[in-house]
Amino acid sequence: AGGKGEEQDLEILNGLIRIYYFLLELYEGRNNYRQTSFQPLPLLARISLEQIEEEGANEELEALMSNKGYFGGVQGYANSVKSVTLNCFFHSN
Repeated sequence: AGGKGEEQDLEILNGLIRIYYFLLELYEGRNNYRQTSFQPLPLLARISLEQIEEEGANEELEALMSNKGYFGGVQGYANSVKSVTLNCFFHSN
């Protein structure tokens, strides 16, 4: 994910956005009239975060936190994903 180019940055940004909302909805649940609602799933959130950690994604997130690609969006969502992962670990302990 450390590659250059606007197209790669857009792909990275889209992936970060999906990961962010996936983790956020697992942690908080979803009550959205457009999609099926569900209660918070903290155990599934914890399992997902453990898998992210095992696969070394935390290091990749930290590298992306300095990526200014796609008008700063990559850096912003990398920070957001890192924040959600830290908050989930904090609340699960």
